[in-house]
Amino acid sequence: MLFTVFSNFFFLTSTLFFLLRRAARQAGGGAYFYLDLNTGSGLRKSIISDRDLFINVIQDPDLRLA
Repeated sequence: MLFTVFSNFFFLTSTLFFLLRRAARQAGGGAYFYLDLNTGSGLRKSIISDRDLFINVIQDPDLRLA
């Protein structure tokens, strides 16, 4: 049960990374994607491209990892 939850989470997360990376590459050239897992600030996903484009996809301090 717990393995299924984690595997589904990682599958959805990797799919989201792929789609966001592809969209950022089409928009601004060579973009890179990073995932900041900080238990103090929750889950934050951001894109930074070569054109200094900074898009906060999820930045919610109330979102905690259980």
